[in-house]
Amino acid sequence: MKKTPLALLVFSCLLGVSCATYQIVPFQNDNTRIESERGRSIPVYSNDAVVMIIDPEYRESDLMLRVSLKNLSSQSIHIEDKDFKVFTSSDRINWTPVDVYDSKSYYKKEKTAYVIGAVALALGAAADGLAAGTGYENETGSFQGQTSYGSYSGTYTSRTTYYDPAAAQIAAQKNAELMASYEQDNEQWLKALERFLFYSEDLNPNEEYFGLVFSKARKSKYYKVTCTNPHVGEIVIEYERKQF
Repeated sequence: MKKTPLALLVFSCLLGVSCATYQIVPFQNDNTRIESERGRSIPVYSNDAVVMIIDPEYRESDLMLRVSLKNLSSQSIHIEDKDFKVFTSSDRINWTPVDVYDSKSYYKKEKTAYVIGAVALALGAAADGLAAGTGYENETGSFQGQTSYGSYSGTYTSRTTYYDPAAAQIAAQKNAELMASYEQDNEQWLKALERFLFYSEDLNPNEEYFGLVFSKARKSKYYKVTCTNPHVGEIVIEYERKQF
């Protein structure tokens, strides 16, 4: 029996295997066998043209498809990100399509979210630093006196604002570390997308290709992923969302 291509293992190492409570487990059929890898059930689809793995996983508000394929035919094949479709169902009978991102749109979305998040974090850090360095002291007292018109008395309350540079410096250092961590994590994610997003590709016989396809992560009991391509036919793999 053929083992899972190395490409999928590369994905697992570079992008991490989800530790989420839920996993999306594939169903076996005549063209799809199931292999186990690091506690995950991996669907391996094969026909005369290709062998393909489509391994879905939740990533925040998106569904990430790890796709690995090899051209088994004697001719070159062309495959694109738009060949993939995602569907959800509550009964495996009636299926509803889910929006699938093309790779360029998804990268743009993630980069925009990173920039917006960085700006918001920077503004919040500036406000936190000011708040950390600013303090107040309240003083309450009384007064009394005597004039030719009679005596007088009363109370007063004063508030003094002061700035503590040491506290502000500590806050600024912590915020700088937070910003650096945020930038590093997101820059690594963007670099991973630049390298692994699924783009149009021409595969010669026996060549392999792997990439990531993303759709919106509509929560559902069942999922179906299809790849329809004139060179490989229609590939259909169904999955069930299970809690572990």
